[in-house]
Amino acid sequence: MADKIDIRCLADAGMPPEMIRTYIEHTENGQSIKATSLLKQWREVLLDHLHTCQRQIDCLDYFLRNMQK
Repeated sequence: MADKIDIRCLADAGMPPEMIRTYIEHTENGQSIKATSLLKQWREVLLDHLHTCQRQIDCLDYFLRNMQK
């Protein structure tokens, strides 16, 4: 069973409550492959957000550099 620390960590990672519940169900049912897959899916979502933010920062940096010239 997932303990409170695990749940808190997943919530801190921004995982939606329904996804956390599904993760807990998988771990309680001994479905570690499904639980791991769910974690990897959420990691991919976060990584996509990171890349989007990085592109936005790059655009702002471009404008800032051009304004300073």
